[in-house]
Amino acid sequence: MRTPHRTLRLSGAALGSAALAATLLGGCSSAHPTSSPAESNRSRPSSTPSVQAFAGTVPLPDKQFSPKAKDLLAVQGASGTREAGHVTAAPGTLWVGVNCTGDGDMVLTFSPLDSFTLTCGKGLSPSLNQINLIHSRALDFRVQASDSIRWSLRVYE
Repeated sequence: MRTPHRTLRLSGAALGSAALAATLLGGCSSAHPTSSPAESNRSRPSSTPSVQAFAGTVPLPDKQFSPKAKDLLAVQGASGTREAGHVTAAPGTLWVGVNCTGDGDMVLTFSPLDSFTLTCGKGLSPSLNQINLIHSRALDFRVQASDSIRWSLRVYE
């Protein structure tokens, strides 16, 4: 029996950084200086801004790449360790989206196939993972995390 191929794709932090860089670079222009060198030295921040803690319920991840896909499992506003649920997935692409917040790692297990570790930060940490299934599979999803980790999970095909 062949084992399914799994590709891990992370989104959010990298996409957010690219969007921020594009925004910052798009707003820069050397053709219209607005201040003298002495003034620009005074206006520079003395330190980099810190990431603000995410407040409120952790939202469900968006259905990226497949907005009309069928939800198989959705858990919103959970925290710590818990059984997330059971799904029966058809052959093909299965998407697993996770949003989490809180300093630390969480382990998402989808038995009997595999598991992966996600690192959560103070801000919202999104992740999107692709699992390619050769055959239909019954999968049990479980999250292991400290009580300080808040998370939401969406599994869709």
